[in-house]
Amino acid sequence: MLYLQGSTNVAQAAKMFGFVNPRAGRSVDDLPRDMPLFIVRAGQDNPQLNEAIDRFMLKALSRNLPVTFANHHTAPHSFDVMDDGETTREVIRQILSFMRFHLLA
Repeated sequence: MLYLQGSTNVAQAAKMFGFVNPRAGRSVDDLPRDMPLFIVRAGQDNPQLNEAIDRFMLKALSRNLPVTFANHHTAPHSFDVMDDGETTREVIRQILSFMRFHLLA
């Protein structure tokens, strides 16, 4: 996720978990206006991560970016490997369909 409205949550998570954030210092305004995005939110994830997703979505929608969004409201972080439920399978089907549509077009 991108840093929005002064939030440092992503930077703190990157430091804690040792991942690289290639978008550090960038904003939604830097995204190409024609790049389709698929954002998935796990409702039971870390509240700080979900806050970053929520802020991102508000900003992306205010710029009218081509965003597809799925909110798995009962899911924990990494639900795609930790939760073998029908809702999880449906979200994964949506992701694969999105990728097929945009990559094979």
